[in-house]
Amino acid sequence: LKESGIFVSSFAVESNGFLQGAVTVTQTLMGMPLSPNVLFLRLGLNDSRDNEIRNFIDTAQSLELGVIIFRLHPKTMLGQSQIVNLWIRRGSPNIHLAILIGLQLERNWEGKLRLMQAVCDDAEKREALEYLNKLKKIMRLSNDTEIVIVQGAFEDSLVSVPAADVNIFGCSP
Repeated sequence: LKESGIFVSSFAVESNGFLQGAVTVTQTLMGMPLSPNVLFLRLGLNDSRDNEIRNFIDTAQSLELGVIIFRLHPKTMLGQSQIVNLWIRRGSPNIHLAILIGLQLERNWEGKLRLMQAVCDDAEKREALEYLNKLKKIMRLSNDTEIVIVQGAFEDSLVSVPAADVNIFGCSP
């Protein structure tokens, strides 16, 4: 690739564990001309590694990196790869990446995207519907994009909403 005029760089890292190695690699990548702005981490491989990933997320945030956490369902994996529930919190500081991921999955799977929100009362429900419809229009989401608003606590609503193959959630730092 270098002979073709394409910038190429490589490095090797040795470490005694996942966390130490992940921090070293991330800090090294931050010094590259095209450094990452998002990390993709997979949970569910084993409990001790999941705990290390939780610690690594703190490091990523201190480096001002976004974090995408992925966890496969132990039995159904990605299900039928057709439906994506995209949970949107009103006032969330950065929903763009979540929307892009939802759109990409919808296109790759030729599936369906749902915008989801949990609210406390009827007044919030009306506001949420207005907000999600506006978001749908601004983001040029397909007419097939469904909006589902559930009333009640977020954790309780997870069991009462339509099932999906993937749920995308924003997390607070």
